[in-house]
Amino acid sequence: MKHLLVAAILVASALVARAELFAFCAITSNDSGGYAQLAGESQLYMDMTLLGTGQASLVFTNAGPEDSAVSRINFDFVPELGLNLEAINDGSGVEFQASPASPNNLPGGQRLNNAFISDLSVAAKNPSPKNGLNPYDSVELVISYDDSCDLLDALENENLRIGLHVQSFTGGYSESFVNVVPEPGAISMLLVGGFALYWCKAKSRIW
Repeated sequence: MKHLLVAAILVASALVARAELFAFCAITSNDSGGYAQLAGESQLYMDMTLLGTGQASLVFTNAGPEDSAVSRINFDFVPELGLNLEAINDGSGVEFQASPASPNNLPGGQRLNNAFISDLSVAAKNPSPKNGLNPYDSVELVISYDDSCDLLDALENENLRIGLHVQSFTGGYSESFVNVVPEPGAISMLLVGGFALYWCKAKSRIW
């Protein structure tokens, strides 16, 4: 029942005005077989809804079914965006808290062509695999930002990037992921299982 509810939320998000659904691509390859990366790319999503002047809701979902736990969410943004965390609304069985961005940078982030340097971070409370986003879990972050900026434009031109550190994949692997911006009008295709892999393959995980 719980996984059906998550699926319904994802489908409904595509119908909400001023909302955008984002997928994530792996930037690390700790699992040399690639299974952990593919699992994350197929089941990690962020639903962003603009709430009004200078505020947005970001709902992060682990849609399952593969074993995994999102333990940290990192934000890399230009100073002009002025992004701040206003609230954390945990889903059932989930416990996140604000966390220092440094030294808790996104693992693997500094090796990207455009290095990922965390400016803001939230993390699951210890033990993080238990309190993080396990399959069918979600958490909402409410953020504020300078209302002279366009948040969607910031994501598209990489003035804002969002990274996930994910633990407890099958085999005990952990991997890092960064958001990818879907093509306009492609949200309905993203909702078809695994379509996020199209964008990740296009990026070739090189970034």
